[in-house]
Amino acid sequence: MEPGGERKAMTMVEALNAALDHGMRERDNTIILGEDVGREGGVFRVTDGMYEKYGADRMLDTPLCELGIIGSAI
Repeated sequence: MEPGGERKAMTMVEALNAALDHGMRERDNTIILGEDVGREGGVFRVTDGMYEKYGADRMLDTPLCELGIIGSAI
């Protein structure tokens, strides 16, 4: 958002979804790894609707293993 641009009240989940969507849209090499982030949209629905937009290649469900996710990212 540009300074002085349109402002909209959002919940934290809506803001996180919008930020992740922006990052995915702007960079084709961005992926999201996490538990139930794909089809399910995450436990708190943060990634809701993104699986349909970006597909299984960029929205990867992983087991609950933070160290494994960090290792994959590195």
